[in-house]
Amino acid sequence: MLGKLIIASLLTGIISGFFITFYELLITLYANAVGGIFLPLMSIGALIGYGFGELIIQFNYFPTLEPFYFAAVGASVFMGVIMKLPLTAVVLSIETTFDYNVVIATGISVVLVSYFSNLYFNIRKRYITRADKI
Repeated sequence: MLGKLIIASLLTGIISGFFITFYELLITLYANAVGGIFLPLMSIGALIGYGFGELIIQFNYFPTLEPFYFAAVGASVFMGVIMKLPLTAVVLSIETTFDYNVVIATGISVVLVSYFSNLYFNIRKRYITRADKI
């Protein structure tokens, strides 16, 4: 009974944290605050990557893997694709994990996710000029 209560409270905290971070990202993007995009992107990507890693471990596909690596790769890939900085994403994953084995996974993930997101979405950098302000 206590275990179910703890799991339910953890899931509630994770889900509410995801939605709060997602709304922070929307407000930041709407306000064109470029500096405030980095942390929400990293946290959403880390949450998605960690959840994916936990799913793989729970279904016993690779029980010896650690979800931390999935969180680091997810955060780097999410940031690299949205901000269109693939090389920065690879370097960031190295700095986060201190492990060079993550380079290949991050590089392949950034390339694949960038390709598929460009097929279905039109993600562009928005530059503010003086003509936009008038």
